[in-house]
Amino acid sequence: MKLPVIAPGESGALCFEQLTEARLDEVQELCDRCVGKNLYPRAYLASVIHKPDHYFYLLVTPERKAVAYIYFFLTGLAEMAALARLPRERLAVISPKENPVIGNLQSVGVAEAHRHRHLSVKLVRFYLERLQNKADTAFGVFWKTGGYVPMEKALKASGFLYLADAHRVWYGRRDLICPFCRGRCRCDAAIYYKPVRRRP
Repeated sequence: MKLPVIAPGESGALCFEQLTEARLDEVQELCDRCVGKNLYPRAYLASVIHKPDHYFYLLVTPERKAVAYIYFFLTGLAEMAALARLPRERLAVISPKENPVIGNLQSVGVAEAHRHRHLSVKLVRFYLERLQNKADTAFGVFWKTGGYVPMEKALKASGFLYLADAHRVWYGRRDLICPFCRGRCRCDAAIYYKPVRRRP
């Protein structure tokens, strides 16, 4: 499958690549910096490579350095209700189908030196393109702290709708070192969704 190339100004052309075993250490370090240490250990990242319906892509510079990533997978309504800590009935609004296929946008990360260049928007739109003819609804539980959702602008620019907040979603991950809390994560989350257009 041919993957797109994007050119975000000063960064030069960035290429999408799928995660491979050769990049596990580099990507684990990137994840630790972007979303918190231990949220995605090396062993977990290695398992994603071979999991059906799991997709982990990197944005790579001409110098072959990974500077951003996006991770999503296909799942069902019950699994998303558990992740969002909401009753399944509360999620009925996201799709008219009783058992929709959901494309869960699990994680997005951009290295600090490459932020404020609209890479998050490009990553989200890449994800939506990949979901066509695979999922009925795009969905995500996104980090929120102090009333601020870092992904909000990218989500709204891509047509996502706000559904609800979820409280202390990652608090149960005792090993996670939150970059904001500087320890166990007490942050909340905001839930967004978008119906996926099927190609004719």
